[in-house]
Parts: sequence; structure tokens; C-alpha cells
Amino acid sequence: MNLAEQARPHLAGANQADWYAALDAERENMLAAHTHAVSLDNSVDNGAALGLNLAWSLKPYWITRGYLGLGLQLTLEALSHPRAGERNLARCRGRL
Repeated sequence: MNLAEQARPHLAGANQADWYAALDAERENMLAAHTHAVSLDNSVDNGAALGLNLAWSLKPYWITRGYLGLGLQLTLEALSHPRAGERNLARCRGRL
């Protein structure tokens, strides 16, 4: 998740190719992280927020790489989490 959050501000600019390559190399790990996040029990962490933050951080990546459908699917999965109704920044971003 850290890579996605670190990458977002760099997905436009001088080093964007390097960041996109790094995300390409880690795509399967990021998908696994999302699956783990949205499967978290309510008593642990806020899996909805984790999943929504990951989906939002990667939005430019999903669009540029032609994975918009996948990005939408991940966002909808996170929004269906029991804690997705909490009013927080992650929920706002997920609804954009």
C-alpha cells in the first residue's frame, strides 16, 4: 500500500515512467493487498479505508494502463465493506 501512496504524486512528471514500471511490477501484490484489506474484520483495521485508499492512490495508474474497469471493481468492493459507511476521507475519495 505504501508504494501506491508514494507513487500517486509522481504519476505525472519527469519520472513517471519509472513509477509506472514499479507499479506494473507490483500489480499482483497490490491486488493481493486490496483483497486482504477488504476482507478485514470490523474489529481489526478499517478494511474499507485501506481498500479505498489503495484504489484512489492508483486511480491514475488504472486509467493510464487501461485498467479502469479493474479500478472500478476494487473501489466498489471497498465501498461494499461494512465500514464503508463511515464518513472519512477514504470514503469521499472512493465516491469520486
